[in-house]
Amino acid sequence: MSEISIDVPEKWLGFKSFFVSKLNMPLMNLLKKVRVDGRFKIDRSLSLENSLPIVIGEDESGSDVPYMNSGGRSIIFEYGGSAYRLKGVDPNGILTQKVATSGKNKILDVELFYFARKRGKVPHRLTVSGKPFGILSEEDAMREISVLEVLNEAYSRMGVPPPYEHARTHRFEDGNVQNLYEIPSLDSDLRLEEFDHLMKDRLNRCSLKKLENKSNNIFKLYSRFLVWEGWNLGLLARNKLEPSPNSWVPQNFVISKYENGYGIFRVDHTSTRRNEECGYEELIDKILNQSGLQTTTSDTFGSYTHIPTSVLIALNFRLATGKKPKRKKPLFEQAYIYRGPVRSWERGYGYYLTIYGVAFVSGSKSRLAPEPIPEKMIRKAFM
Repeated sequence: MSEISIDVPEKWLGFKSFFVSKLNMPLMNLLKKVRVDGRFKIDRSLSLENSLPIVIGEDESGSDVPYMNSGGRSIIFEYGGSAYRLKGVDPNGILTQKVATSGKNKILDVELFYFARKRGKVPHRLTVSGKPFGILSEEDAMREISVLEVLNEAYSRMGVPPPYEHARTHRFEDGNVQNLYEIPSLDSDLRLEEFDHLMKDRLNRCSLKKLENKSNNIFKLYSRFLVWEGWNLGLLARNKLEPSPNSWVPQNFVISKYENGYGIFRVDHTSTRRNEECGYEELIDKILNQSGLQTTTSDTFGSYTHIPTSVLIALNFRLATGKKPKRKKPLFEQAYIYRGPVRSWERGYGYYLTIYGVAFVSGSKSRLAPEPIPEKMIRKAFM
């Protein structure tokens, strides 16, 4: 893996906390903005593990356990004092339709699958672009359980609570399965892609002055995100785990509670495989090249830096684009959708991309988990 050398303040690399969090901004408030809810019925005389399967239906009458969706085939809920994620609850496509048509959903794949099936383009239980929805095949389920065993051992050695742990598997007669996972809390399920959409909506309402005031907090927050994302890459490679190339996307990372703040964790390992042939450096390079993360200007890397780099362009719109921003359109939106060449200037676009590359690389090389992201840092960037 190539080295990147630049004089970067240590605090930008995410190894020191900037703030001590005293304010309470539960991510649950953000989660409710991007999820649909409902209820399911359960026999409370049985343990949760013995109550499987739980299938989401249209009729919720008499149901007493509230849930929120997690993507298009999973739900999260609390039961018996613990929080759970149940995967493979939607064999009939009811949840997928509910999520896709809600106006809240921010995960594009859910809508793509729903509308493809609505047009009759895909059979009832098949996948779109190799991604299953609604159901969970036994092969994928067992692969994810195997990967979690390896990762959770690694988390344990570092004293890091796992983002999710396998609790039970139920097998349907048709060969598909349902996996129950325990998670730290409901608000530990917010996806990076969802957070980015919420951040985009917030920034579209900001004036130039407000963007200027928020910019340093956003740049710092996203550099911390990238340290964590790089750390996840290093963790996988050191444990000889290779995610599929198209799975390294923000929707497969959650902002999860960690110590006195939050961490970023890779989840959804149904397509992650063991790779015993490659060494650590070789496997990292393979993942980077196949997933499109090998350069900071790639579309894949850009999916993790689109928010902060768009803020940078918005603050320097004419300098960056050679054009004058339109007065009647949100400044941030114009920067966000800009697809032309970005001009170079001192400590400008290229400089910040290099900083984010350094953050990602430094995270990948760390054997210790990065420091928690303080809640106040998220608040100051978002509010």
